[in-house]
Amino acid sequence: CSPENPVFHANLAGALVQDCQHDQSVTHYQKATQLAPGDAESWNHLGQVYDELGRAAEAENCFRKALECDPQFSPAFAHLLIHHENSVTDADLAACSALVESGRLNGKEKANLLFALAQMEDRRGAFQKAAELLQHANQVKNEWSQSSPEPYDPSSLERLVDRVLETFTAGFLRERADWGIDTDI
Repeated sequence: CSPENPVFHANLAGALVQDCQHDQSVTHYQKATQLAPGDAESWNHLGQVYDELGRAAEAENCFRKALECDPQFSPAFAHLLIHHENSVTDADLAACSALVESGRLNGKEKANLLFALAQMEDRRGAFQKAAELLQHANQVKNEWSQSSPEPYDPSSLERLVDRVLETFTAGFLRERADWGIDTDI
């Protein structure tokens, strides 16, 4: 895998986030956005990490960059609404409403955006509007959950995790330690 591959850096940054190494993940998300400046998803993830680190201005800038890349990238709107409500403009709200009604979002994306809109309205004191948005979000989420081919089954997931743990033991990994390609990365 090439060190000049933006996907490599984005995936490594994501793994570092999962391991709570947010400072290190910033470097790799920055490299990913440098190598692929039009990738809304990497800008959005970098913004999330900046928010996690308390770097609000940098986070907002990243969410705005994600929306420059894709003006209909709903996760960036959701983060702005939830974490940067004071910077949300009337144009942002109009774009969010249009996106909700566009039919472009899948059920999960639409529900998440509606929940974010509801949370923002609640914090602004528009409780009736927030309640209506929550009702709509729950309806969309329920419809999406019922239509998904495999609904969430906690016991099935537990069985899968148990099988993975039984298979990939320390001995299993030791026996295969010399497999693969030697690299410095």
